[in-house]
Amino acid sequence: LLDALPALRRRHGAVLAVAGTGPQADELRTHARQRRVAAAVRWLGFLDEPELAGLFAAADVVVVPSHYEPFGIVPLEAAAAGTPTVVADTGGLTDLATAGVTTATFPPGDVRALTAAVSEVVTTPPTDLARVRRRVRRAYAWPAIAAQTAAVYARARR
Repeated sequence: LLDALPALRRRHGAVLAVAGTGPQADELRTHARQRRVAAAVRWLGFLDEPELAGLFAAADVVVVPSHYEPFGIVPLEAAAAGTPTVVADTGGLTDLATAGVTTATFPPGDVRALTAAVSEVVTTPPTDLARVRRRVRRAYAWPAIAAQTAAVYARARR
């Protein structure tokens, strides 16, 4: 995403907000400086639930550029906030794309495809976000997940 940011800034004036912390934070900051986009990146650190929900709601698009992601809670939270999501086509993110939760996908590590996907979403916002939002809030809410898990255990027990 940092590699795509120069093109996204030229095309759309994009600013990147990075929520969370992790062991690669220093490396990512260095990479942003090397790509000359450090001034366009907001390193927000850990955000509590209300702050994160506000960030999702305020974003034009949420991008999850993971090389691998086993599930994908971030795109679910973004979709629940009614925000379009662009995700790498890998792991659990692929499952969310197949389920219609995400707005667009790109091959992991493909900077051009990531740039194109984000540009498409920004210039042609999806019209079905309210439907996706309702579906996510219904199908991925904890009561629904608990019921699905209990059903798996019941089948396994038989």
